[in-house]
Amino acid sequence: MLPVSLAIIGELQQQVTDLTDKNQVNQEATTAVDEVIELSEMGVSNGHTKTGVILNASEL
Repeated sequence: MLPVSLAIIGELQQQVTDLTDKNQVNQEATTAVDEVIELSEMGVSNGHTKTGVILNASEL
C-alpha cells in the first residue's frame, strides 16, 4: 500500500504548479501516508504494536 501512496503523491505533485497548491498536496499526502501506516500496524497480545506490511487481508 505504501508504494501506491507514494506514487499517488508523486503524481499529484507533478500536476500542481502553484506553491500554495503544492503545500496543500503535501499536507494531504502526509495524511494519506500516515493512514496507510496506521492500517499496517498490527496489534500484539501485550498491547504493543508492531509495524509491518500486511500482505494477507485476513490479518486486517
